[in-house]
This record gives sequence, C-alpha cells and structure tokens, in this order.
Amino acid sequence: MSLKIESNEYRWIENWITIPESPLGKANGRTHGVTVLKNGDVVIFHQADPAVLFYSPDGVLLKKWGCFPGAHGLTVVEEEGRELLWLVDEQTKSVVKTTLDGEVLMSLPQPPHPEYASGNYVPTWAAVAEERFGGNGDIWVADGYGSHLVHRFNRGGTYLGTQGYIELRKYTDIGTSNGADQLLLVDSKGEHRIPCAGKVGFPFFGELILDCLHGTEKAMTQAHAFRAAELCLKSQNRAQRLRKNK
Repeated sequence: MSLKIESNEYRWIENWITIPESPLGKANGRTHGVTVLKNGDVVIFHQADPAVLFYSPDGVLLKKWGCFPGAHGLTVVEEEGRELLWLVDEQTKSVVKTTLDGEVLMSLPQPPHPEYASGNYVPTWAAVAEERFGGNGDIWVADGYGSHLVHRFNRGGTYLGTQGYIELRKYTDIGTSNGADQLLLVDSKGEHRIPCAGKVGFPFFGELILDCLHGTEKAMTQAHAFRAAELCLKSQNRAQRLRKNK
C-alpha cells in the first residue's frame, strides 16, 4: 500500500522488522514509543525484555537492552551534542534518562503531591524543554494513567511543582449519575461538565468512528489525514520559540 501527497510518498512495508521473542513480549509486547535518531536508526520501546530495540533504516536489529514491563513513554533529547533517551514505565513507575547504551544518568522520583495520599501515580511520558531549542532544561512528566497530573522538574531532577491535568481519556467516567451526553473539560483549576443532551451535536466524530470500523472515507480521506499530519510536523520544525522578557 502506498499513498502519495504532492512530492511525498508513504509506503507500507510488510514485515519490516522482527521483534526478539521473549515470554514478557508474548504476554504483552505493546509498543507505545518509537523515535528516530539523527543517523536514521529507529528506536522502539515496547513492553518486553528486552524493551529498547535499535534498528537500522532497512530493519536490521542493531542492539537491544532493558527490561521495562510497562514501557510507555520514549523521548529522545540532545545534550551537548549527545543524544539521550527518556524512558517512562507505567508499571514500575520508572522515569529515567539513559544513554543509547542503557546507562542510567538520572531517575526521577514520585512527586510529593498530596493527591498521592489516596490517588495512584502511573507516569506515562516525559518531555524536556531542551536548551538547544531555547528552553531551560526543565522536565515535564505526565501521570497519564493514575491521577492525570503534569509534574515539573528542573534539569537536575529537583521537583518544582505540579501544573494541570492530562490524558483523562478512558479513566474518566463521563456517564455518571449526572447523566450521559456530557462534554468534559479539564484544566489546571479542575473538571468542568457541560450537559449536551438535546443539543445539536457534531456528526464528524460519529462518521470518523464509522470510517475506522468500515474502512471508509466519509469523515476524512486518508490523503487528508496524512496531509494534516505532514503540516503539523512541518510547522513544528519551522516554529520559533518565543520567550517573554521578565
């Protein structure tokens, strides 16, 4: 299968790689993280042992390491010209910065937030305000599957605070006793529920679900979806980071 959009062509390559077999990989083996290094090598982070897999562009397994049964977040960063990885394990609650060979350079602890006195901490991703892009090196950790909080650490790993919510998705019950057909919005101040029963809806979302189920293109064509993703990547690549003067 191939799809061409203007001068770009996207091709589906069947059996491009072979994943190493392991008991944990067979029992789970889900892949949440994929990234590409500067030299073109592809890094895959999946729930297995080994969990971190390095492949050449033509699909040859170059190296493998690490046991991360709850592998989820994979982020590649660059410090002083050296590429490093941030790995987040939702099961072991590990949030670590490593070299490309698996040496752990930093490990972030569970944040001392009062929500965790009764709530659960399940980290899912880490993002870094990299200095090469004008950032200050702060590290942001998303607790996507636990209490849905976003935590901030400085570049040295010191906890700075918690700001906002993220990744509510299936862990938020919108069909409560308040009734169905609600719009749920969440910001740093809390949850906001807007009753939508009996009001005009948006047919696009229903049509999009049907497209996914039946392989149709009524809500959006595949060409449109790829084009939108392409524009997002181009915009991000060309964006300039603006910082307010204090």
